[in-house]
Amino acid sequence: MDILNHIDENGMLLCRGACPIVKVMQAGEGLCCKVYPRKKDGTRFPLETVISPVFDAEIRIRIGFNSDYVLQGDIGTPDRKDLTVTGDTVNFAACLEISSQPNRLMIS
Repeated sequence: MDILNHIDENGMLLCRGACPIVKVMQAGEGLCCKVYPRKKDGTRFPLETVISPVFDAEIRIRIGFNSDYVLQGDIGTPDRKDLTVTGDTVNFAACLEISSQPNRLMIS
């Protein structure tokens, strides 16, 4: 099952021509939207997204996107904690990012 089969609130498939990330990359303008990814059990959940382009001639952006369950929580000392996500999903997204060509998006 393709869990990255996102739809919008009208049931329109986003990953085949209407992907918000692709729209931002093409238009060069930020976008806020709600998408509904599919869980492994087939149900969908709302996910608010904010996507912003970054412009700089010296920066080569690589994006790796993977969707699955992660471990999320505060990591650190009692004096200083940072919100962190970790797990195989995050590690795989990092591998996708490294494998991607500059200024490209790689989705699993």
